[in-house]
Amino acid sequence: MSTPRATWRASASSTRQAFAATSSKPAQNTSSASPSVPRNLSRDTLLKVARPAHLEHRSTTFWPRAWLSRAQGRAGSCGGRVAERAWRAAVVWVGGPAAGCGWGSFRIDLVETTDRKKRRGVPSTTQRGVRMTAGQRRAWDEHWSELGSKLEDLPAGPTDLVRWFGREAPTVLEIGSGMGEGTAQLAVAAPEVNHIAAEVYTAGLGQLMMLAEKYALENLRLLQGDAIAFLTDHVEPGGLDGVRIYFPDPWPKKKHHKRRLVAPAFIALVASRLRPGGTLHLATDWSHYAEQMLAVCEGEPTLRNQYDDWAPRPEWRPVTKFESRAQAEGRVVRDLIYVKRSGS
Repeated sequence: MSTPRATWRASASSTRQAFAATSSKPAQNTSSASPSVPRNLSRDTLLKVARPAHLEHRSTTFWPRAWLSRAQGRAGSCGGRVAERAWRAAVVWVGGPAAGCGWGSFRIDLVETTDRKKRRGVPSTTQRGVRMTAGQRRAWDEHWSELGSKLEDLPAGPTDLVRWFGREAPTVLEIGSGMGEGTAQLAVAAPEVNHIAAEVYTAGLGQLMMLAEKYALENLRLLQGDAIAFLTDHVEPGGLDGVRIYFPDPWPKKKHHKRRLVAPAFIALVASRLRPGGTLHLATDWSHYAEQMLAVCEGEPTLRNQYDDWAPRPEWRPVTKFESRAQAEGRVVRDLIYVKRSGS
């Protein structure tokens, strides 16, 4: 979506005064030497200039070029919401009024980053780096068009799984496949099942495609994007035979517990996408998160625990690096397996 620009312009004098307040040096300087970058150039100061009356905004005035990198760094962490629309600040160097002059113009742009549709709450996975090895990049280039799809590239409405896999078979969604070693082993062990691996980590998806190539997997498809959005917008009710969530981010700090994936609204969504008799399998090595998972799933009326509380570790679930690390550090791994009740 193209983004309209610049509906509000700050005066040069007011912006110069706002930034001059952050430095002991005067706002005017005609020498070619750039002043030192003020250490207290804060987000609040930046937003004195960049705070919009409307979302799209552009402000151009004269500031020392030495401030550019600091302003860009501060702008990178600035963002907000206006009328349910998200924006970010960006600082762009315009140029000096004269050759060799240490002063010039840089512009603060506020750019809309999403449409008016409200953002979802907690994402299913956290975006990490995108750097890939040469092998991962090769696998991506050769196999992504066949095996993978980005969330935004999916057609509107429920995904035609029969068309995507080229066959009709029970379908299981794994949320957060990581580097894919466990996912690939599960796909190898159950060729009669369609496996969807949802992950945002580009290198992890590239690694999984390398494994799919190694084992000649035809029952595996990859989704890059938020699995919550996929479940909400692209999976019809009762469309899945299983959902697996192995070792999701535990967010161990108490103030971050609200970011945990397994919460009542999310489990209700998952349950609605399972067919009667379909399974939800959870695993974690963080005891507090395990207790939360148990409490949340017990509170979902359409799910039934296959066991009294914790499930014995299934022999068919591969031991991943996360699990090996947890065992080495003395943490107990807990499994939970719930079944969708009939008639719900």
